[in-house]
Amino acid sequence: MTHETKEWYGVKLLFTYTLVGEPIPALVDALFEPDVRAYEESIVLLQAESADRAYELADQWAKQRETDYSNTYGQQVLVRLYDALDCYQVDLEEGQTLVSGVEVYSTIIEGKASQELTTFIDQAFPIQPGHKHMFLNRRFNG
Repeated sequence: MTHETKEWYGVKLLFTYTLVGEPIPALVDALFEPDVRAYEESIVLLQAESADRAYELADQWAKQRETDYSNTYGQQVLVRLYDALDCYQVDLEEGQTLVSGVEVYSTIIEGKASQELTTFIDQAFPIQPGHKHMFLNRRFNG
């Protein structure tokens, strides 16, 4: 019986947060935005025999995280897995175990050298603080 060695992988997942339905008028405030959708990047650490198997395990893990809830405006928020975007094999030396400070994921994002850093960050990570409010779970937000 052959035992395959399991390696650690960081798998980047993309979830969509979609608003469904009309808000309760009495709950609408200055932060309400009628045309917004959010995306969550999540990196899950998994042990698997291969990158393909890590993708499979990440998909199973992500499907368990899919949920529906009511936001602060009484709208339904549907959280769904869009896709597993990337898989990164954690680089451990032989015999090394996961300890604080081990890199579990890394990617390089390309931009223009002439572009201001703040402009690039705003474009690469474009969620506004007020829009995050749209996706708060009403149950936890009094």
